[in-house]
Amino acid sequence: MSEQLQKLKALENNTEIKNQFFMSLKRAKPSLGVHTMNQVWKQAINAVLAEVNNIHGSYKVDWESVKQTLLQSAEFGLSFDARSKEAFIEVQSSPDNQQELTFQLALKYNGMKHRLVKACGVRMLTTEVVYEKDTFEWRGQWKEPLYIMSNESSEIRCCFGMVKLRNGDIMAYKLGLDELLEIERADVERATLVYNNPDASFYRSPYRKRMFEIATLRYLYGQLISMFDENSGIESTTEFDKQQDLASALQAELNAVKATV
Repeated sequence: MSEQLQKLKALENNTEIKNQFFMSLKRAKPSLGVHTMNQVWKQAINAVLAEVNNIHGSYKVDWESVKQTLLQSAEFGLSFDARSKEAFIEVQSSPDNQQELTFQLALKYNGMKHRLVKACGVRMLTTEVVYEKDTFEWRGQWKEPLYIMSNESSEIRCCFGMVKLRNGDIMAYKLGLDELLEIERADVERATLVYNNPDASFYRSPYRKRMFEIATLRYLYGQLISMFDENSGIESTTEFDKQQDLASALQAELNAVKATV
C-alpha cells in the first residue's frame, strides 16, 4: 500500500476526526441517523480516495487540508455523493510548495443553492448562459436583467446569475465571455497539471454550459455569503448547550445501534 493510501486509511480510522464529522453533520442536519451519517462519511472518504488515485507524478498531499475539507463539508451538511450534486473536492498545487497538493471543498450547483437558502434567505435563484441571438439587457447588480431565450443556435455572449431574497431584494452578477473563457482555461490547466489529463476538467465534458453557470453562481455566492451572518435567527441557546444536547442525542443513537448488533 502506498504512503498516501496508508495516510488515508489512518484518517478514515481516526475516531476523533470521525466524531467531529458526525457532530457537525448532525448539527447541520438533525434528522440524520447514525447509519446515514456513516454513509455520508464513507462517501467523503471515497471522494478523497478518487482524487488521491488520480494524482499524477510525485506530489505530496497536504493531509491537514484533507481533514479540513471533510469537516467543512459536514459543517455545511453537504454530501459528496454524485447524485446529490452538492459538493466535490478541488485539488490545487500549494502556493507555498509546488510539489504539495492542497484539497479544498468546492460546491456544485445544488450545494451553493442549499447554502444560499439556509444562510442568506434566498427564495429564488436562476442562472443562464446568454447567446448572441437571445434578447438580453444588463440592468445592474441590484435589478433583474431582461432576458428572453431565442431557441436559436448561436455563440455564447455571457452568463448571469440572479437571486431574490426573502425581503424581495434582487442581486445579480454577470460574467462576460472573456471572463468565462479565462476561468475555463485555468481549470483545464489545473487538470493537466494535477492529473496529466486536460479532459479531467468538466469544461471538456458535456457539462461545459453548466460549468459556466456554476462559475457565475460562485461569484454571486461569495458576495452574498460575505454579507450575511449565518447565526442570525438561531434560537438563544448557548453554543455549549447545543453541543452538549447534540452529543447526548448522538451517543444515545450510537448506543441503540450497538444494542441491536
